[in-house]
Amino acid sequence: MSVAVFLQKTYDLIESTPADIAEWSNEGRAFVVKKIKEFESQMLPQYFKHSNFASFSRQLRFYGFDKSKKHDIRIVLDASDAESCQGWWEFSNPHFQRDAPEQMVHIRRKTYSEPTTAASSTSSESSEVNQLKRKMSNLQTQLTDLTKQITMLSSVVQAYCQSESMTSSAPSSPVPIKKQKVQVSSPLAVSSPVSISNLDWYDDMVNFDADAEIDSTILDTLLDFPAFPTNLVEL
Repeated sequence: MSVAVFLQKTYDLIESTPADIAEWSNEGRAFVVKKIKEFESQMLPQYFKHSNFASFSRQLRFYGFDKSKKHDIRIVLDASDAESCQGWWEFSNPHFQRDAPEQMVHIRRKTYSEPTTAASSTSSESSEVNQLKRKMSNLQTQLTDLTKQITMLSSVVQAYCQSESMTSSAPSSPVPIKKQKVQVSSPLAVSSPVSISNLDWYDDMVNFDADAEIDSTILDTLLDFPAFPTNLVEL
């Protein structure tokens, strides 16, 4: 296994850079960039085709380097130096060490797996978008069907209301009444001739003592009694 060209150039860069611009940490397990402008203008062009510290830092992250903003305490001699250390950046990787350059063979660039992850994420998002589109299409179809049903029901209800309105406004024809002849007989009308011999009830009614006193109410009733039927036939 060979060491990546970028890693080898970075190792040589730190080894050749003046300590006031960039150097290894105390333990030699990280390196610190102290003056970014000088590092960009003086050191990077010697090993790379650019002079951009941000691009250099991004490449280090692709190889698994950790970036932190800190300074080497052993270099800080007084309070005035502490302010200048605020812009220092430290980069570290377990296999990038000052005294063990052979371990750099274990460092691999992570960009090979990142496109796969990005493609997988893009594919997943595309699948979700397609599912949402299908759901929206189904909802649109259902909405169209409901609209048609509502329109049809509205037409039926409108036709029914018009029919009811015409029925209620039309004049009602008179109901024919069948005339029937009603024969009313007089109170004492007799449908068949009555013989005088059958009038015993009348004899009993008028057979009373002439000398007896007659109550005035009874007398009035007798006087109001209707005349005998004229169609009596003597046997």
